[in-house]
Amino acid sequence: MTERDEQTVAFKVVDRRRFDDEGEAREGTQAEAVKETEKISLPVPEPEADASAGPLTFSVFIQGLAHQTLMAMGLIPWPETGLIEARLEHAQETIDILSILHEKTKGNLSIEEKQLFDTILYELRMTFVQVLQKMNN
Repeated sequence: MTERDEQTVAFKVVDRRRFDDEGEAREGTQAEAVKETEKISLPVPEPEADASAGPLTFSVFIQGLAHQTLMAMGLIPWPETGLIEARLEHAQETIDILSILHEKTKGNLSIEEKQLFDTILYELRMTFVQVLQKMNN
C-alpha cells in the first residue's frame, strides 16, 4: 500500500436479528431493518495491480487479507454483490488472524515483507478503530 487518498465512503448497516427492539418477532425469516447510511472519511489504499496475474507470494497473500478486511469494514464493495456492507465481526477476525501470522513469522520475513506486514497491520487496526468510532456516533 503506497499512496493513500482521503475518500468519503458510504456504507449501510443491516439489522438481521429475528426480533425487534421490543422483543417481538419480525415478519418474514429474512426481515431487515436498514439503518441510515452514514458517510465516513478514512484512508483507502489505491487499488493494487491484479494479483492473479503473477505468482502467489507472502506479500500478495497479506495484501489479499488486508483487502478482505477493508471490505468487511464497509470501506470497499463486496465483489459478489457490488454493495458496501460492514461485517465488523469478520473484519475483527481477519485482523486477529493477521496478528497471529505476524507473531508466528517474526524473524522469517525479508525486510520488505516485514515492513509491508507491519504497515498493513497497523493501518488495519487504526482504520477499524475509526470505523467503530464513526458507527457509535
